[in-house]
Amino acid sequence: MKNSFYMFKRYFAFCFFSLTALCCLIFSSCTYDYFDDESNYVVYVPKADAGKVIDNYSIEDLAIYIYSEDLQRERYSFSPFNEDARSTVGNYHFKLFPGYHSVYSFTGLSNLNFTDLNTQSTARFDLQKNTDGYYLEPSAIYLEYATPTIYFPGPVVTDTARFDRPFTGRICIAFKNMLPLHPSLTADKISKVEIEAAGIGTTQYFSQVTDSVSTRSTRFSPEDKMLLTSTVYVNPYKDFEFGLENRYLPSPALGTKEYISLQLKFIDNQNLEVYSMFVDLVDDTRNPVILHTNETIVIGIDGEKIHIISLDNPADWEDIMGGGNSGPGPGIEV
Repeated sequence: MKNSFYMFKRYFAFCFFSLTALCCLIFSSCTYDYFDDESNYVVYVPKADAGKVIDNYSIEDLAIYIYSEDLQRERYSFSPFNEDARSTVGNYHFKLFPGYHSVYSFTGLSNLNFTDLNTQSTARFDLQKNTDGYYLEPSAIYLEYATPTIYFPGPVVTDTARFDRPFTGRICIAFKNMLPLHPSLTADKISKVEIEAAGIGTTQYFSQVTDSVSTRSTRFSPEDKMLLTSTVYVNPYKDFEFGLENRYLPSPALGTKEYISLQLKFIDNQNLEVYSMFVDLVDDTRNPVILHTNETIVIGIDGEKIHIISLDNPADWEDIMGGGNSGPGPGIEV
């Protein structure tokens, strides 16, 4: 009888402490989740802030994805960014569980498809594809990456997505002394240049976005190609006669012997192809030249001589631009 009493006493104590722990867990959970409008993380976007937006300081679209291995939150917004009072001033509020998170904020979303977003390891964005199988040139994608740690209880954590450095890189091509190659290769006779680009990235995994040097894109097949078109403009760079520019994802990890290769087709004012040539992004020892995020590579073609450099300041190309118009081409059907 005495043993039965002690067994009952131990059982009662076990149930009491178990119930107490369960109540504490429920109370803690309810405390964290109770208020629907409770925010502990904010992404501030100055270029969506109505008080700061001007013609050359603005964006047209916004996408935010937040991961803790799995997708926790996603948000989309479009100009004029006035869906609520907070977004009007560029603030995007989230309620996150405590812990470490990865936050990806995007703008410049045209010609992109976001795919397999449920987990950080599978999430990616792909270039769109023409019906003929060629990929389209990306827009000037801007990507901000943040890694906040949320504490509870704790202060609200705020990150700023400034969108002042493009994620895409540029390959600019400048031409001079082209007449020995063909008499029509002058700025007044060439209306555009079509480019078939091989060895390029066509998809970008979120998990491969690190720093500006290590970030690499990938591709679906070694046969992946982009088809681009650029209107030429005069005096693009130093003493070069005419030139063009296009945007690309950062170079994929191709190994040591595979590189970005461009086939250039010069189209005259009658829309006829008058000349074509290949240009490989390689150095003097035929090793690949890597295109990084927010990098401008200039290919100078002086007759049959080709010189490739990376501009220390990507804005240098615009600063010495002689006029005309250029920019990302939409891709073309062939």
